[in-house]
Amino acid sequence: MTAPLRIAFLVSADQRSGTYYRYHQLAAGLVARGHGVTVYSQSTTERRRASEEERDGVRYMLPACFPGNRFIEFAFNPANFLRRLAVPIGPADIFHLFQPMPNAAAVWLWLRQTRKGQALFAWDWDDLWDQDYPYPRRLERWIAVAKGRFERLLPQRAGVVTTCSTYLARLALERGAERAEVVRNGFNPPPPASDRTLLRRSFGLRENALYLAFIGWTLTEVEWCLAALRSLPPNVRLACGGADIRKAVPIEPGLAERIDFLGEFPPTRAAELMQAVDLGLLPLAPTPFNLSRLPIKLADYLAAGLRVICADVGEAGLVAREMRGAFVFPGERDAWVAGCVSVARRLLAGETVERPDLEQLRAALAWPVLAEQLEQIYRSTWRPEVAPK
Repeated sequence: MTAPLRIAFLVSADQRSGTYYRYHQLAAGLVARGHGVTVYSQSTTERRRASEEERDGVRYMLPACFPGNRFIEFAFNPANFLRRLAVPIGPADIFHLFQPMPNAAAVWLWLRQTRKGQALFAWDWDDLWDQDYPYPRRLERWIAVAKGRFERLLPQRAGVVTTCSTYLARLALERGAERAEVVRNGFNPPPPASDRTLLRRSFGLRENALYLAFIGWTLTEVEWCLAALRSLPPNVRLACGGADIRKAVPIEPGLAERIDFLGEFPPTRAAELMQAVDLGLLPLAPTPFNLSRLPIKLADYLAAGLRVICADVGEAGLVAREMRGAFVFPGERDAWVAGCVSVARRLLAGETVERPDLEQLRAALAWPVLAEQLEQIYRSTWRPEVAPK
């Protein structure tokens, strides 16, 4: 019988967004398979005391952070480094770093030096920081460049690099990684199906309208959604959740009247919105940023039974082409808009339009399936029973 693994995940901060859902769900999946997983993170509030928590069977170690994070970016605050280094880290077979954040990467690099040959040191890369994303402020650009330095350093230091996309796996190999494997993002289980009319009322949506939905924080292609809305009749509306798109693009008054601005809400509420609308929108231009990532909301849309209009860009395009209920169009504004309009018009005409297949989605992207894949990567890269003592 194969012995269970002792696994340590090192992450920057305890923020319930983005990468949190990737490492937490993978950790919970590994625990369900009999392994022991501890997440070494850090509280993002200015706690004065460290804490230890358990979430879905996963142990979390959360040292206090240091005051001043409003003035010094959290991952760069040197006092946060010191607080983390003071936390004792027990023996492990796997030390897996998530993202290139300096406060967690420094601990991982220190462990790599002090416990070399005793464990597998892995790095998970699910986003490209050093790229052409239009950061609005100079400080944000410098922070991205600094994190980009770690993105060039870490592949050469890891025994294996796990990524969410084929693009990043290739880039890791180009940057000197011994091995790079794609472990895609899964989906958050949707809440039980609710009455659609009641859900719409709870969001203040129009009962008889056909709704497109944009849910997220990356607004660089949000104008594509507005262009699609302009090309459709007045009984088609756009529901927007997450970032306020009005801060990113000018919206003429007549069009703004057809948009429901819903603001921020937790993931469970987002999943309810996905059940209340008709088409999820995922516009992506072929930039390095979009080529590198796999938005979790793609699978979340499908898990909620929502048809998706997806650009054929990067891993999102690869996944969408495999999935029923996902309609893939080129990652170019006019082609994507035309495709979105064509599917919306079919729905308006009452045509039968293919829906997502939850069983197909589970077989490919359920977090337990991805956790099993990650375990296989660990075991094929590292065998603790023959490691030097």
